[in-house]
Amino acid sequence: MIPVSKLVLSLSLALLPASAKAASDLSLEELIERHTLARGGRLAIESVESLEIELDIVEPTFEVRGLYRADRAERMRIDIFSDSERVFSEGHDGSTSWQWKGGAEHSESTTPEAAATLRHGAILNLRGLHELEEAGHKLTYLGLETLEGVRLHTLQITLDDGFVLYDYLDPESLLVVRSRSFRAFHPDVDPEEKWHETRYSDFRDVGGQRRPFVTETVDLATGETISKVTVKEIQMNPVLEAAIFEAP
Repeated sequence: MIPVSKLVLSLSLALLPASAKAASDLSLEELIERHTLARGGRLAIESVESLEIELDIVEPTFEVRGLYRADRAERMRIDIFSDSERVFSEGHDGSTSWQWKGGAEHSESTTPEAAATLRHGAILNLRGLHELEEAGHKLTYLGLETLEGVRLHTLQITLDDGFVLYDYLDPESLLVVRSRSFRAFHPDVDPEEKWHETRYSDFRDVGGQRRPFVTETVDLATGETISKVTVKEIQMNPVLEAAIFEAP
């Protein structure tokens, strides 16, 4: 039997605007190459083995500070602070994931859905689009789609575990300015899957590559902003010991 979530996803994809399915004169290879150059080039992207990012996170019920760390081994950890107190942490050690609530002596395992979300973030934060197919993921160019009056290149990304997302590239900058996916935003808090759109802005040069410093995620059904993340500082290639990704 097909899982309900997968059936809903299939029906939702069928309802995507027809313009998303129309081919343009630009090939997938040309689009990826131009995007890679706009990001800073293959060398700049592939030279980053690890990241440490300081964040301000605003959601409808709270404002916190985050410290996100990840590497190319698909390991990650984020620590959340209110003022100077750690109130939550979660991580993925490359095979399993965990969450550690503030005040708890030890961490606990996450759901498989949360583990997948954490791994996806590590992949997409460290690897350029030009690297994904070699790593076992699939890219499909769907042509130009009009979103809010702007024509954007539409790229379907199917990760190796079957998760699908859509990246929208600005035709002038060739940077990813939007991304859509059908998922639970905080799987271990609310498992309901919805269409979300993430919007990227305030692109800056860091370590020879262009990265967004503002990320806003909205619920596409309601238009409500459910998260705004502002980057305060990015460190490229910090030394990250394996122990920081292990469950406390």
